[in-house]
Amino acid sequence: MTVFTSALTTGPDWKTILADVGSQLADGRRQPGGLGPIYTVQPLADHFADIIQTLRQRTGVEHWASCVGLGVCGSTGDYHHGSALSVLVAPWADEVFQNFTTVSSADALVEALSGG
Repeated sequence: MTVFTSALTTGPDWKTILADVGSQLADGRRQPGGLGPIYTVQPLADHFADIIQTLRQRTGVEHWASCVGLGVCGSTGDYHHGSALSVLVAPWADEVFQNFTTVSSADALVEALSGG
């Protein structure tokens, strides 16, 4: 059975949130390879590139799949207001999953689904 490492937190800004995520995710362990689904709410969306780059550096996980929603949840609760982040890390080998192309609009989704 695959064991996921997870983190769920909220805070005043993305750097504070990432510090808490880092302490929840691993006792400092780096996990080469793997896949990290990451979910956030709108207030953090503008910082996604920085968040993912920082998570790559701190965890060793290269591949991240992300989305922005109205709220996030995890094993310890859920958040619908303010800045919040929910992160999973799956210790899968690179050959057992494939990330899709980035889609950031409805038009891009139609194109991606049609193979264009």
